[in-house]
Amino acid sequence: MLLDAALEYASYGWKVVRLHYVKPDGSCSCSRGADCPQKSRGKHPMGKEWQNLATDDEETIAEWWAATPDANIGILLGPKSGIIDIEFDDEAGREFADRVLKECYTPTYKSGRSVHRLFRYTDQLPAVTVPHINGLEFRLGQTTKGAQSVAPPSLHWTGVRYQWLPGLSPQEVEVAEIPEHVLLMLQNPELNTEVATERAKSTRNKLYEQPLILETVDGRDETLYKESCALWREKATAYGAKVFADPETQAKVYETIWAWNQAKCRPPLDDGTLQVKVDGARRFIEGQVKSEAATKGVSLTGMGLEHREKEWWPGQWELTVVHSEPARYLLTVPAWSSFCQEIVIPIEDYSDATKVAKIVLAATKCVVLDDQPGRWPSIWNGRKATKTQPGERGLKAKLMDVARHAESLPDEKRGVVVAEILWEAIQKAQRGAVEPDARAKPVFLEDGTCWLRWRQFWDQYTRFGEVTAPEVASLARELSISKQKNSKVWGKEENRVRYVVLSQGNVDKLRRILSVDESDERTQSHYIGAKKI
Repeated sequence: MLLDAALEYASYGWKVVRLHYVKPDGSCSCSRGADCPQKSRGKHPMGKEWQNLATDDEETIAEWWAATPDANIGILLGPKSGIIDIEFDDEAGREFADRVLKECYTPTYKSGRSVHRLFRYTDQLPAVTVPHINGLEFRLGQTTKGAQSVAPPSLHWTGVRYQWLPGLSPQEVEVAEIPEHVLLMLQNPELNTEVATERAKSTRNKLYEQPLILETVDGRDETLYKESCALWREKATAYGAKVFADPETQAKVYETIWAWNQAKCRPPLDDGTLQVKVDGARRFIEGQVKSEAATKGVSLTGMGLEHREKEWWPGQWELTVVHSEPARYLLTVPAWSSFCQEIVIPIEDYSDATKVAKIVLAATKCVVLDDQPGRWPSIWNGRKATKTQPGERGLKAKLMDVARHAESLPDEKRGVVVAEILWEAIQKAQRGAVEPDARAKPVFLEDGTCWLRWRQFWDQYTRFGEVTAPEVASLARELSISKQKNSKVWGKEENRVRYVVLSQGNVDKLRRILSVDESDERTQSHYIGAKKI
């Protein structure tokens, strides 16, 4: 992993530096070991004259990591590698970086405490090794003293590895020129109590408005990437985070950028590189959306709920009460249609906000309703009245006010649904086995009995709310399954496992629940031992 990364950086012409590494006990691999200052562990070069030893020669790099495979990776900065590194020192520096570098699309990675942005070196930089301005650290490597930065996937002393931000690795985005306003800051340090000048607004027209885009530093490649980012942001704003995983949306975004690339760019970017840029833009915007969601919490209005008069209302959410045995509730949310058409909420779980949130998470695999402590329970259950504020009816009651009611058909009754799950599994069961399955699949042994691990079999359905434990217990009673008659142990010593053994009588009762006739074509080819089911 480390060697591969070092060779990749060398292929870009960056001069690689071999660094000491952090040992499992937290000490540095240098001679000082545990006495090495914590902030320097795994960050300083091996040997003297490292500025002159830094290389992009693949054989030398391979020899280095063959001798010390855990060595961290450093990149020499300045004119030899053609890049510089801008990072922040503290929170003020972070805010300053977000303001002056927010529109820069350039290789960017995260370290233990900071974010590093790489830019192209230019002779216009001042002859200073590492200047500091408004909380930003500019690692220029201009002097003979030299400067280097630890690069991914090196290991930080905290145990966290350096890593490229999504969509901003050197494989996905080119190293950008230093913004003019940043270069002005470096050239005029006496003015740098704040941003020296306001950055001029970009004169870059939208891609579809440009008559022609040339292959220049600030032309074709950067424009295609930025337009991809803009399109993904537009899609995410309109339809939510689900668009990032939607193959149809991915294809549409690529087709749009491809058409602009062919019509406007001279020469057009090749299809493979264009796909990398569109995918990189998707990952970058997806990361931004996730970061925003983590900061602001889940947008319930974005999920279709309505907030008015300081209360939450069903909005696009719909509830259907199915009068089955037992009754159940079906929750339909259009914003989740790509994940599931409807969510089944057992009647005994409907009043519990925590259980409802878990059922939604299990059904959608990604919608977290209770991301902020206390918020979802108060929305679902409502709030009690106080001396200063009136009470608020919960969403569960407001949904019930406008709920639709549906009569259950015979084959929709819950008992039938649960029985059908078991019946289908029995139909697929292996026949004539010499021993039962150690997992949870039903298996017919040579004597014609069907063996299965009852609880483990139903766990795969109860875990995601398809059936409930009471429904499984009800089916067991209908089939006359008991611990005394149907429970047997198989195996030796520590491998002994308890099974439920279904007799032909149990299976006959299951058939009657489902109204399956013995002449039914589905059953004619299935046997228990030598007898038909």
